[in-house]
Amino acid sequence: MEKAKISHNLGFTLLELVVSVGIFALVIGMVLGNFRQGQKNDDLRRGTLEMEDNLRKVQTLGMSGQIASFCDSGDNQGKPCATNDDCLGTQSGNCVSKVPSGGFGIAIGQIENENYQNCYESELGNPEVPNIDCPTTYTLFADTSGALGIFDQDDFALAGGENYALPKGVFIRDFGWYCLWASPEKLGCPVKGPFGLDITFRPPKPIPYFYTYSQSGPPPLDARAISEQSIKILVQHENTGKCREIYINGVSGEVSSIANSNCMINWP
Repeated sequence: MEKAKISHNLGFTLLELVVSVGIFALVIGMVLGNFRQGQKNDDLRRGTLEMEDNLRKVQTLGMSGQIASFCDSGDNQGKPCATNDDCLGTQSGNCVSKVPSGGFGIAIGQIENENYQNCYESELGNPEVPNIDCPTTYTLFADTSGALGIFDQDDFALAGGENYALPKGVFIRDFGWYCLWASPEKLGCPVKGPFGLDITFRPPKPIPYFYTYSQSGPPPLDARAISEQSIKILVQHENTGKCREIYINGVSGEVSSIANSNCMINWP
């Protein structure tokens, strides 16, 4: 009888079970919340690092004078090819293998719309609310159509279409550059345009050339990529609001990335 009584007293009441389960559920919720937050931060870091690596990839291709095969004229001018048959059309061309005159680069889509509003500004004008118009992809390309350093209809994406998508929730929020000249206003330091950014590298130097679109549609015929300027690309996660930036030094060509606490392009 005494043993049975002791065993009964060692049990749990219904209230104790409910409290224990509630505490357990709360702890699990906190752990999962931290895990999801960490996963999103990892997505931001992973997307930034992949873009950083791809910039180094096109930089290496440009510095080494990598040869590409493309049609030299005709309907398929600038398009990749293996034989002359790939260049047939109403106006035919030849399949040539040579270093693209404009080098290799990365094309980033529109970050501002025709009203000159940043893509991350909502209709209510709240800069903390990202807009779906922000670019979430970028393209690696060879500039075969000329020494412009611009990705247009006469160029081709590497490997037939290397269009990289950032991880879910990650987007390119902004970009900017810093003129390295003593008197940039006298030497044509370009004004930021609303329709994207192309960054190219040409042999033999590792420094970046860039072109920022100042109008919608194809680039103007007199467009030229500008060099000797450092470039920053700002990447953000829409759920956490945290940012990282990619920095390309205009003198050394060094490519690096760091966390950006205020989600703004800042220069010294």
